[in-house]
Amino acid sequence: MPLLPGIGDLDPSCTCDSWELPCQHAAGLSYQTGWLLDEDPFVLLLIRGRSREALLDDLHHRAADTGGSRPGSGPEGSRVNGVLAATVFGKAPGELPKLPDVPEVPGKVVLEDLVVSGTEPVPGLQPTLLPLLVLDAARRARAQLCALLSRGHEPWVLDEWQDAVRLAADYPVLTDRLAATTGKAAELARGVRAWSYGGAPGLDVLEHTWDPDPGDLARARSELEAAADEDLQIVTEHNRLTTSGAVVCQVRLDRTGRWHPYRLIDNTWTPAGPRRP
Repeated sequence: MPLLPGIGDLDPSCTCDSWELPCQHAAGLSYQTGWLLDEDPFVLLLIRGRSREALLDDLHHRAADTGGSRPGSGPEGSRVNGVLAATVFGKAPGELPKLPDVPEVPGKVVLEDLVVSGTEPVPGLQPTLLPLLVLDAARRARAQLCALLSRGHEPWVLDEWQDAVRLAADYPVLTDRLAATTGKAAELARGVRAWSYGGAPGLDVLEHTWDPDPGDLARARSELEAAADEDLQIVTEHNRLTTSGAVVCQVRLDRTGRWHPYRLIDNTWTPAGPRRP
């Protein structure tokens, strides 16, 4: 079996609706794999089912074999590459050998770390934007990998509009282009503000309502009333609490249990600060 992966050995897949093969997310995952191999070439062996320790142990045995016989050719030098399936299935879970540690995830890359060559952008895409898309795809692939390794929540699934907001927030140089493409300059600015304060959950409460536990709303009402210097008129609507009178403000509860403050600007509710517990 060759050491380097061949056709069909590494087959990235993605749930996005892009027509490219690979799409930008799969391409970013491929770049991330390349950087991981640059950090630790022994990952190639791990992909083939052989750990670094097993290779070094085998080399030590070969170096100590002064008789010239190969491992496995006689009783003294017998070695089995791998473990028979019958042996593995015949053992209890606690008796199985310990799996090798998962390699550390490389640190975040910056634009200067990228080497984008041999790839031409599609017609209409400025050459200077291609490295940004590669960088973004690599960072999203890294976030996905970190979530899987830590068994945490996977990154929020975004639709096309939400992803445009995210790109504008993360890469301001793309803002004008995205505003022209979407035709929603004002909405994009509000979305970027919401994303900057609260990420994907913050953008979600900007655009959508939902019905949380009534107990969470009741506790929030009590805290608002206790913090005010005067009696407040509070209106509850889905996940939003709105005050009227001398103090006009609004707080919105996101799906992760955080509250987002809003204020009324030109008759439009606008994100007013970072999310809070």
